[in-house]
Amino acid sequence: MGDAEDVRVVGDRRLAESRIEHDGGTLAADTGQRLEFGALPRQIAGVTVEQLATLPSAQASRHNDRVCPAGINVMALPKATDHRLTYADYRKWPAGERWELIDGVAYAMAPAPTISHQTMTGQLFRQIDQALDGASCRALIAPVDVLLSAASDADDQATTVVQPDILVVCDPAKVTENNIHGAPDWIIEVLSPATARHDHLTKRALYERAGVREYWLVHPVDRVITLYTLKDGIYGGPEIAEMAGERSPAIFPEIVIHWQAILEKLPDSSAGSAEQHASR
Repeated sequence: MGDAEDVRVVGDRRLAESRIEHDGGTLAADTGQRLEFGALPRQIAGVTVEQLATLPSAQASRHNDRVCPAGINVMALPKATDHRLTYADYRKWPAGERWELIDGVAYAMAPAPTISHQTMTGQLFRQIDQALDGASCRALIAPVDVLLSAASDADDQATTVVQPDILVVCDPAKVTENNIHGAPDWIIEVLSPATARHDHLTKRALYERAGVREYWLVHPVDRVITLYTLKDGIYGGPEIAEMAGERSPAIFPEIVIHWQAILEKLPDSSAGSAEQHASR
């Protein structure tokens, strides 16, 4: 491995707390910040990746209150590298770790989701799946690899692989035993604090470019949904709606979401959080 000066760490310290086992490329947190490296084994300048988050200040430089070893340059903004990761790389990573690839950059997914997140996801999926019973379209729930690349591209060469919370796909040619290859018709992301910015900005642009016909961002605490519908290849401005009454996606009017049945399943703490948010 080269000198420490050849390695650049771009904060989030959570990256340092993850097991990173790869022979080259770029890893990024869901905040959009990236850890860049050339050939990265289990150590950086003699420091293990687990130790990056725990070094005392005497041995470290600081940036935004995050700790990195002395001799490693910390930058505030992400910077792309020439090496783009692929699905072939992604499939070699430990099964217990969850990542997404966007344009060859790996984004660490959030820690285990909250009970509110999982309840919202499960209840939404149940209603959608039941509504599609007997239809040609199918609903799937994470984790499912979705390869957003051309149909002619080999799976292993795909540089964008995401795991939406819920997706609906109608083209059977896109469905394989191992993944979905191509844009789903409808994607739902249930937001967590750690992923909200990523889902609103990075993924919205990605799904628009890929041709996802409808995209919902569901806020389980605020109890609102943000909806985008593709028109002439563009999402345009979002529609923001309250979780009340019934709601159907524009592209699937036969699917009716009954919000009250879902809200009744959410933990009481979620309702309390929503009330606190409204009182601010």
